[in-house]
Amino acid sequence: MLPRIAASATAITDKIQAGTYNKDGWWEMRKMGILNDMARRAKFLQSNAKGHPHPNGGGFVADGARVAATAYVGPDAMVLDGARVDDHACIKEFAVILGPKTVISGNAKVSGRAWVFGDIEVSGNARILEAATVTTVKRARSQPLESKAKITGSAVIKGDPNVWLCGNDLTLTGGVVVDHTTDVETGESGVFEHGRFCDPSGRWGSPYFGAGSDDGALYANWQFNQPKDVLLEDSYVNNNGILYGKPEFADDGEDEEHQHIVFNGKDQYAEAPPSVADFGQLTIDMLAKCPELDGPLFDFGTGSDECFYLEITDEGGNLALVAHHAGEIATLNTSEPVSTDAWCRIRVEMDGSEAAIYVNGKLLAKDTFAFSPRAVFASDRPEGNFIACSRGKGDFFKGKMDHFRIYRAVHKDFNALGPPPYAQTQVQEWSAKWQARADDWDARRKAKEAELNAGEYGKMQQELKQLREQKSALQKTAKPGELATFDARITKLQKESQVLRDNALKSAGLFGTNPYPGKNAATIRESQQNVKYHTAADWDYRMGAEIDGTVPPKMKDWLLRFRGY
Repeated sequence: MLPRIAASATAITDKIQAGTYNKDGWWEMRKMGILNDMARRAKFLQSNAKGHPHPNGGGFVADGARVAATAYVGPDAMVLDGARVDDHACIKEFAVILGPKTVISGNAKVSGRAWVFGDIEVSGNARILEAATVTTVKRARSQPLESKAKITGSAVIKGDPNVWLCGNDLTLTGGVVVDHTTDVETGESGVFEHGRFCDPSGRWGSPYFGAGSDDGALYANWQFNQPKDVLLEDSYVNNNGILYGKPEFADDGEDEEHQHIVFNGKDQYAEAPPSVADFGQLTIDMLAKCPELDGPLFDFGTGSDECFYLEITDEGGNLALVAHHAGEIATLNTSEPVSTDAWCRIRVEMDGSEAAIYVNGKLLAKDTFAFSPRAVFASDRPEGNFIACSRGKGDFFKGKMDHFRIYRAVHKDFNALGPPPYAQTQVQEWSAKWQARADDWDARRKAKEAELNAGEYGKMQQELKQLREQKSALQKTAKPGELATFDARITKLQKESQVLRDNALKSAGLFGTNPYPGKNAATIRESQQNVKYHTAADWDYRMGAEIDGTVPPKMKDWLLRFRGY
């Protein structure tokens, strides 16, 4: 192949020298560009055709790539083109890692049909899942670009986006989640550790990572507040699963305090998607009502020998957290039973060395628990994550669940997180009671911000204003380095004031956006109930000027004549 490509390129060059082809002609340059691309691809295939199966997993490793013996490369995965996989990193399913500057290390995992390449490091407990393509390389012929980036912490990129991380020294870490978006191209620099990025936003349709809010490393939020036949619907990103047996959806009376799902204890349960609990640290938070003190609340893992589960024991209704891994069993039991006639807020925390169980905010059990949730998801074994039933479908939970949430971290003060953010993946139901809660949250937030502005935070803002004014006045007369001093002071004060504000709002449960459906949800509901339409096309037309009442009389008359209504 390469000799034929070289011969074609030589023929074009000869014609240019002979004057038959125009040296700067678009067609000639285009043909040369295509031939260069073909040559590059042929050389890539040549250099990666020889390799060997990795001893831990059997996946293909090209001779130029380097994979540690402790890492895992699954039978259908590939590591190519000088890429490096270190430590206990896991490349499984049909994932492909390539490029001499690509490094996967720590306990990072790349799975599904994901591709990772470029000057990029994936480490910690970061996850690149499903069909995501993540790179720092943009091979445009006119302006080729190669940057440097890191993905670490518990950051997740999933779905099927093409993610170009084109900033210098860009780091995604902490609780960042990228999902849904089909194209992400960012030139940002710095460290970004918060936020969910599910829809195109900002310039060129890419998310602005600097705008991410701190959601406490939330990863899945099944709220059970909208009836579904078969969909276990996540309101945070796209961690949708399956409901089996058509469990009932209900609420506790007119106040809608607890919209919930009801499991019958016989054949109804939910299956969460793969990898939803595959992290180094985990907090599982649920609100449940358990009229019969028996049955499993959840069972996550890849088999009866590699799993962890929480169940209500037959002995008095106590809770038991059990983990099976590598032939060993870890257990943690509470000494008090859960209530049979009241809602119980149950929280399980695992940080890799200890585990704890809380009920209604009270610590009921805490002890050494040498188990990390990620350990049971190490190989290509099929993952099964079940809610309200055991792994073998031999035991079921009978009761109600108001919500079930998964966080990728253990928090020192869980209550400071406040309510989860507003649902992005579903239309939130609205009622007068929810409106009252939204208004109350807004009023408390406004009062808290007034308190902050009147205190130390306000003084910091005044100082920042003065520094900016002084810097502006010195723009033309400043000596070398003088403005840099102002910039350093401004940056330091900005960070300190932001931390002060964020901590105050978190402790008051007022951080982020209003979590309750208020005026926006009410407007959507009113439009849905009052607007009459005939076809999908008519609905599209009516969504604009007709709904907001700005249709001019002549257009209105024309619509009546043309459309008939």
